Amino acid sequence: MLDFQQKRKLRSFMYHHATLFILGFLVVYSLYSTFEVWQKKEESEEFRNVSERKLSELQSRYDGLEKDLERLETPEGVEEEIRSKFSVAKAGENVVVIVNDVAVDGSSSTKKVSLWQKFLNLFK
Repeated sequence: MLDFQQKRKLRSFMYHHATLFILGFLVVYSLYSTFEVWQKKEESEEFRNVSERKLSELQSRYDGLEKDLERLETPEGVEEEIRSKFSVAKAGENVVVIVNDVAVDGSSSTKKVSLWQKFLNLFK
């Protein structure tokens, strides 16, 4: 009989409103905490992807700079770089500069219109 009464007390304690409320609160709090951790995980993965993209960009830039450095270590590379940056020529070379001739069209010139003409053009 004692065993039956103990089970009844335990059951009445477990199904009491306050106990159910506390257990429900703990479940909701656990779900909320789990959701926050999941959000942080997603954010961390996004930051990781951005960092990996930046790393690959920097690696390709580094490779390009290494290639340019190797080219500049040769006399031909230095000469090519100087010629591309400055308009210079070696001794005995001639430099030809080609300038495009831009034709001036007389019809595109603007006439000065007086204030009186502007006023009269409003009514035309």
